Amino acid sequence: MNTIRMALPMLLAAAALSAQAEPATAPAAPLKYESAFANYRAYQEPQLASWKESNERVAQSPGHGGHGSAGADPHAGHDMGKMKAADPHAGHDMGEMKAADPHAGHHMGEMKAADPHAGHDMGKMKAADPHAGHDMGKMKPEKKPAPKPAAPAPDPHKDHNH
Repeated sequence: MNTIRMALPMLLAAAALSAQAEPATAPAAPLKYESAFANYRAYQEPQLASWKESNERVAQSPGHGGHGSAGADPHAGHDMGKMKAADPHAGHDMGEMKAADPHAGHHMGEMKAADPHAGHDMGKMKAADPHAGHDMGKMKPEKKPAPKPAAPAPDPHKDHNH
């Protein structure tokens, strides 16, 4: 705060001295006015070329405007049927290559197949009715009865809680 009290009078004195300086002797150059519309040209309808001439000019131009007339065909003079794809294994000793082990880093001894019945009370489960939604009265009996299995199929739910 003390610094500001001491600096303020010095700044005011310097401003007063600069205001008493001699006035400039050379007159300022007059300002020149230039309108923003000085070079304005009124709109004129463009002269249209015929569509046939325009199409011919574009067709003769190189690049996409000519739709494929971009120059010489880079495949001209080559029998593309005889061309072979580059061997991606060229320069590599494939005898030393080994397939990556997809189980690397995994402890396969600890892995167990997930039980699809885990968390379900199999005693409450009912098989879906395959006849649901069908009018069995309209069904014609089969001419041949289906053969009976020789032995009953093993129970897939044998080891689960019932």
